[in-house]
Amino acid sequence: MATTADELHPQITGALDTFAKMSAKEREAQVSKYYAERLNALLDLAKEAMSGVSENRWPRPIPIRTTANGMGGSGDATYADVRAVLAELSAIVAEGVTPPSFGFA
Repeated sequence: MATTADELHPQITGALDTFAKMSAKEREAQVSKYYAERLNALLDLAKEAMSGVSENRWPRPIPIRTTANGMGGSGDATYADVRAVLAELSAIVAEGVTPPSFGFA
């Protein structure tokens, strides 16, 4: 079953909320490989949920640098970059969120 904008939007906004607690120094650190992979997975899910959105509007996936032994690595972006991508995803996915009905049919 495909992921919907209604399901995905709270996940994206929840991830965005975590950045409010980060210091400026933390936001300038390179993202972990895991976090870059998770963000890229969210991007794929968002594209699936919002398949009618022009490809030009989507941010690019975060490149992942893997260590020589293949066991570690990092994303080629800072946490500030990730926050910007999440904000873009949030705005795009919000377009597909079903407005609350407030009990009206």
